[in-house]
Amino acid sequence: MSYQDKNNNPANSLDEHSIDLVLIFKKIWIKRFLVLIIFSASTLGSLLYSFSIPNIYTSTALLAPSNNSNSSSSSALRSIGSLSAIAGINMPSSELTMSMEAAERLQSFDYFRDHFLPYIKLQDLVAVKRWDEKSKNLIYNEEIFNSSDIHWIEEKPSDQLSYLYFRNIFSVIEDRDTSFVSLSVRHFSPDIAKDWLDIIIRNINISMMNIDRKKSKDAIEFLNIEYSLTNLEPLKVAISSILESQMQAFMMSSINKDYVFKIIESPISPITRSSPNRLLIFIIGSFLGLFLASVLAVGVSYFQERDY
Repeated sequence: MSYQDKNNNPANSLDEHSIDLVLIFKKIWIKRFLVLIIFSASTLGSLLYSFSIPNIYTSTALLAPSNNSNSSSSSALRSIGSLSAIAGINMPSSELTMSMEAAERLQSFDYFRDHFLPYIKLQDLVAVKRWDEKSKNLIYNEEIFNSSDIHWIEEKPSDQLSYLYFRNIFSVIEDRDTSFVSLSVRHFSPDIAKDWLDIIIRNINISMMNIDRKKSKDAIEFLNIEYSLTNLEPLKVAISSILESQMQAFMMSSINKDYVFKIIESPISPITRSSPNRLLIFIIGSFLGLFLASVLAVGVSYFQERDY
């Protein structure tokens, strides 16, 4: 067998790799005390770090569109469509429903500023460090907020900065197939997570109801004026139809508490944390410590051999 054949022999290549692995394990074994020290330190460090992270609790709610959340708007669109057809205007069809609009509004800055922020304590959003499970009290970051004198150390956070904190703890997931909407709020306190989710659900129904009431009221006033000014009978019939639908929408907005969403699964105060996953942190920290210790042991052995 030629020299080139020997080099290209898979068996020889496998033997060389096997020898390399054996040498690596021998070097690690020689430096086993160094590996043990680093591994123990990383294991202890990951354990301490995992328990230093405060618990976070997540409250969730499952919502479904109310029966009237799509019917009133769709009937109005049909009436407007009939009116535009008489006028010779083709109206584009729209798949946007009230529940879809509400899901987007929930994530907007305007909704946060007008319908959420006035109903909470701002320090509970931006200055909490952890929650004391025994006393059921919030522990604040004293560098941001003085809980004894109840004042901000520097200046009060702006609405826009507070909104960034809010978006980090609030999520909206909409299932377009079933139209179900899942809301969740994460917080150090399970009670606050639940209370804030109640505020969000209640106020989205109220705010959307008030918006539609104003729209219906303005539309009724406008249509009444247009009805009195026109002499075309087909147009009067179309206006009457729209007036009827707007009157129905106005009445529904006045009597229905679950105007946009009805609650399928109510928010609760969770008894178990959603994060951190301390076991996962411990496993990853220990594995990384073992890996780095092994690499360091091989590197130290290599440089010591070179010195000889």
